[in-house]
Amino acid sequence: MTEPTKRTRRLAGIDIGTLTCRLLIADLAPGHPFKELRSERRILRLGEGVDQTKRLSPAAMDRVIHCLQEWRSVIESHQVEATAVVATSAVRDAGNRAEFLARVQTECGLDVELISGKEEARRTLLGIRSGLPVEVTDILALDIGGGSTEFILDQPGQKRIVRSIDIGVVRLCERLLRHDPPTEEEVRHAREWITRETKVAVAEMGDYRQATFVGTAGTVTALAAMAQQLPAYEPARIHNYVLKLDTIQELEQTLLSRTKAERVGLPGLEKNREEVIAAGAIIIRTIMETLGQKACLVSDLGLREGVLMDLAVRNNSAGDVTTEDLLAYAHNLGKVLNEWTEVSNILLKDIESLIDVFQEDWSSQPFRRMFVRACWALIEGEVYCLKQVTLRACELGGKSLTSSEHKLLSEVLMLGDESGCIMREDTRTSTHENLKQALKVATSKFELVWSPDFGSQGWAMLRSSLDLRHRITHPKSAAELVMSDDELDLHRKGFEWFLETIQRFQMIFQQKYQ
Repeated sequence: MTEPTKRTRRLAGIDIGTLTCRLLIADLAPGHPFKELRSERRILRLGEGVDQTKRLSPAAMDRVIHCLQEWRSVIESHQVEATAVVATSAVRDAGNRAEFLARVQTECGLDVELISGKEEARRTLLGIRSGLPVEVTDILALDIGGGSTEFILDQPGQKRIVRSIDIGVVRLCERLLRHDPPTEEEVRHAREWITRETKVAVAEMGDYRQATFVGTAGTVTALAAMAQQLPAYEPARIHNYVLKLDTIQELEQTLLSRTKAERVGLPGLEKNREEVIAAGAIIIRTIMETLGQKACLVSDLGLREGVLMDLAVRNNSAGDVTTEDLLAYAHNLGKVLNEWTEVSNILLKDIESLIDVFQEDWSSQPFRRMFVRACWALIEGEVYCLKQVTLRACELGGKSLTSSEHKLLSEVLMLGDESGCIMREDTRTSTHENLKQALKVATSKFELVWSPDFGSQGWAMLRSSLDLRHRITHPKSAAELVMSDDELDLHRKGFEWFLETIQRFQMIFQQKYQ
């Protein structure tokens, strides 16, 4: 097994869940996504019977310990720097949890951290946030486990809200869904219970309707796989898949019309999940209907990935990430910064290609018009990326945002009507004001000892260039398409001011946060 490269942390994380145990070994490098080296998950049902007996059964403990012994050898072969093992709902609820934790330490050589529901939600959110599309800001995350379900409302600049209900797929099966398949009465009682608990959980959550609804863990990913009829589990096709409510409703009916044995082999359904998948479908369908959600963004990342990110913070060394906020920068903000660089390079190449095609024939009117439009395409692309970087940084680093700042950076406002339908309202301002305010907010939030000179001649020239772009884009006559030498010169100087300003911002930012 090769050694990890310089500045790369090779870490291992294990999540001991009520239903499933998960292993992840990965290399973590600042500014880069996880490099997954080994990923496994096994449905072992550690929480089997805990809802009734309040104890972990010897057979269930044996299954998990046998698995952990295998994984301990795998971890050792990868020469990891550190390992974190966490246990959740089933172990929290078990009266004999001390016996189980002692057995794991003695028989597997692993120390297990028993985390609270709140801590579980925090680390789950770290994992979810590490893989969301850059445009997703406010989220309402749903984590359906074997023994409990967590709701996590996370909005930039606002205190995170976590609510948990003691309903999970294993608990629901053991408490209510006792027939195979469940009877109509059992399903009705299950929906009533879930609806009641969900309403209590979100009663004081505030305006969660504006947030993107995100689902993680086995139920949601299994349904995403089934919706696509995947012959094998494909994380790339499951992660960030949009699972619609009507699809969930159809899948639920398919599952409830079959026995556990008849569910075996359904496309996309992993082995050993056939016993609990119907319960999971009931839970997510009922929650989405109760909350008025029409679609769920699927995250294949969750607690397991969050455990690794948290481990990197707690085992930091010289030259590495030193706080959770900066760790988030390394894995989330770093990704956005890389995308910003890629956008800039492509748009600059567009301009360079245009100049090459016309062989710098600045007397050509078609060339002048295309040059001005290409420059403004770059400016608007740069500004949008700057806003996304600032929004994500505030979201991860706990920086507060006023409602007007959030609206400016996200360029969208989510509005709910009396029926619960959500509409997106475009809130983009004029291009010139948009650029000015974005730079002001970014320099303020990143606490840079510098700010653009909006009183300079270059800023005034850029404004005139924008007027020129508007004129040639919306001409009232053919004469307005003609660009004079002075107008072209003014545009080029204004564009140069913008490039110098944005490059200055990037240089100061990199010096501070490198």
